[in-house]
Amino acid sequence: MKELVEMIDNEDVGRGLPHIKNVYFLRNFLESCDYDSYKAFLHVSKYVSWREEIGIGKINFEQIREELETGKLSMPMGKLDRDGNPIIIFVSRLHFPSVTPTLLLVTAMTYILEVYLCSSSRYTGFTIINEMGGVSMSNIDIKVIQFMQGLQKYSPVLPTQIIIYHAPSLFSILWKAVSVFLDESIKGKIKLAKNEGEFEKFLDPLPTDSDLSWIPEIREKFAQLGG
Repeated sequence: MKELVEMIDNEDVGRGLPHIKNVYFLRNFLESCDYDSYKAFLHVSKYVSWREEIGIGKINFEQIREELETGKLSMPMGKLDRDGNPIIIFVSRLHFPSVTPTLLLVTAMTYILEVYLCSSSRYTGFTIINEMGGVSMSNIDIKVIQFMQGLQKYSPVLPTQIIIYHAPSLFSILWKAVSVFLDESIKGKIKLAKNEGEFEKFLDPLPTDSDLSWIPEIREKFAQLGG
């Protein structure tokens, strides 16, 4: 760990991002690189470069809070998947890329993930639920898919499953349009659940009530990350 921190300091990686040297955050990178400090350093450097390249860090928390309060992106409080990993829910029908900048959405998702990475090194991945009930073509955002590709490539902790829940009748059309942009590594993690019975093959039932009580906690931890 000390060797990795020294390399980060010497190369001035992640300037202005205090959480880059968070013990848990770095341990995730070390574990993903079999505790090879140099490989972990390269991994951290690539992650920071990718983060800067897509523009994360240009948006303040008040903008993110407004995005989270739409309900399109959420975390069920105190709920983990069957492997003990975090769950992130994305409600596609509430996202309109022609109205809301994609950067706002992916920044919110990135900070949620980084809060997890800075709070523990016990997580081996995370589950994404894409709630697609009521979706139309106006909700589809190719840039979110590009973000997922980058996350798969640069994050030390990767999605272990992506559950497509309540897929609409037009999903087959959407899939043909979207699948060409996906790496095989991501395609293999996608699981379809048309109803509650199929959903429970992959995950235990989640609360149905809208719960925004987690946002202040994220705000506090976001501030600790330097946001």
